Amino acid sequence: YDTYNGCALGGCLEEAALHGLVELAERDAFLLTWYARLPAPRVDLATVTDPRIAVLAERIRQDSGHRVLAFATTPEHGIPTAWVMAVHPTARLFPAPGDPRAEPAAVCAAGAHFDPEQALLNGLLELTANLGWNRDAYREEREWIGAMVTDPDQVRDMRDHALLYCHPAAFDRFGFLLGDGPPGTGEPGLPVEEAFARADCRPRGTDLRDDLIEVVTRFTRRGQDVIVVDQTTDEHRAGGLACAKVIVPGLLPDDVWPPQ
Repeated sequence: YDTYNGCALGGCLEEAALHGLVELAERDAFLLTWYARLPAPRVDLATVTDPRIAVLAERIRQDSGHRVLAFATTPEHGIPTAWVMAVHPTARLFPAPGDPRAEPAAVCAAGAHFDPEQALLNGLLELTANLGWNRDAYREEREWIGAMVTDPDQVRDMRDHALLYCHPAAFDRFGFLLGDGPPGTGEPGLPVEEAFARADCRPRGTDLRDDLIEVVTRFTRRGQDVIVVDQTTDEHRAGGLACAKVIVPGLLPDDVWPPQ
């Protein structure tokens, strides 16, 4: 997991690098918010115009009972980034051992895009994919997950880290975002444009190179290097694709160790 971030495909190297850099922005914003417990404005999903967002959120609610919450996490670079979370109403309750109906307390995902609504949709699509396997694993490995909550040294990889927060004993660690009220409740949040007011990196040029330069500048003017490695293979070229790996050494790495 600590090596794939920043890899992307595109119709040309510039497009691949642009998507790779946006993915790094997504990862960095999520981890920065988590580690530093930064306040993040909640987004009122009723104010979005893309109907797919409401449909996916409602589908999740009907399938598992989870309520979808979203938060704008855009840091200084201004690229719209979002933290999307599925929270179950029983998040603080401990199910009976072996209960086949037990549901994860919370499952998280993130998204980024120059359009805030697309950033939300990207996060929601990732959340939808993650929720299925988290539900199955939580029911099958609940005892092991509880052991990781008690002893963080047992957390070995990203899968463990994700499953850890399915457990109700870990739910209050999200208090900096959710408060201490009933799970999934509280104020509806801010209208999407207001929540993403800080997200001012929204290139709309007709040349991908210009867009890439604008985004790269967001990082370099803060003293961060942007490195692009061309990983295009013959197979990619045969399909009319380019592959890039983007590295920004100053951003937070996607790794796991107990204090995290």
